Amino acid sequence: MTRQLVIALAVVLGFSGCANFKAVSDFAQQTKSVSAVVKKEFNDLDAVCREQAELTIVVGAIEDEGALKTCAGYKASQGRLAAVTVDVLDSYSRALLALADNRNFDLEGDITSLERKVKSLRSSTGEPVVNQAEVTALSQVVQLIADLVTEARREAAVKRMVQQKENLAVTGRILRSYFAADPEAPPGRAKAPYVNQVALIADAQTATARLLKSDQFQRAEPLRARELWRASRQRQAELARRTSTAPEGVPASVAAALDAWLKALDAFGEDALKPDPKAFLSRIDELRAKVQAAQEAMEAARSSS
Repeated sequence: MTRQLVIALAVVLGFSGCANFKAVSDFAQQTKSVSAVVKKEFNDLDAVCREQAELTIVVGAIEDEGALKTCAGYKASQGRLAAVTVDVLDSYSRALLALADNRNFDLEGDITSLERKVKSLRSSTGEPVVNQAEVTALSQVVQLIADLVTEARREAAVKRMVQQKENLAVTGRILRSYFAADPEAPPGRAKAPYVNQVALIADAQTATARLLKSDQFQRAEPLRARELWRASRQRQAELARRTSTAPEGVPASVAAALDAWLKALDAFGEDALKPDPKAFLSRIDELRAKVQAAQEAMEAARSSS
């Protein structure tokens, strides 16, 4: 069942107009940018995983699709939580942006289905990859977006979205724990699934490169060996930027962007509607710079291949 949610934003009742909706709009735009960065990197990593799996199958003359199934399985378990969380965060940012800009906003979504997806998340071993506190936080954010259809007062609606600060912080920490180790993360994410998956892909790439350089493969198909070796080396360079622990590496830069977003969120909860929220605007500027750095790191990884 799909529910059409229409947030009517045109009517403003009983407010003086002193609230700084421009600052709210800036935060919403940067929140949308953060969710786009995370979503893009997960899509890129899935593509790299599948490309390497295809190469593993071809070079190893493997008869089954096991390598590809491993990628699909990883995405279906660990990646599902990220996908649901990013969708929640993205929906929140779009609704907040519409409120801040005084525009109508159409959102199609099945809240019951979304909550069911979160609750059913399991790892490859059948263990939950999301705890009840995370389920509650995600559900409450989504429920708020649905409830805003009945809220005709612009500032009151924004205030209700500001009040979701703690639940939104949970979404940020869920996503951050995918890119960087977090000892407080639920079981299954303490070691950063992103880092684990990249390491597995890198191991597969190393094994493939070893086969391609073997005398047996070189003698059997020298031209094909060189062609595949070139593709393997390009993937190695791309993976290097994803396994790097340096600040300019992909995982560290995305985690830094999420850290900056969490700081901006904290200021958002305190200063969102103040006429001159200097601290809040400073956090947004920092967030914008970190998002740009993450985008550049991801682009550098893609251009390496």
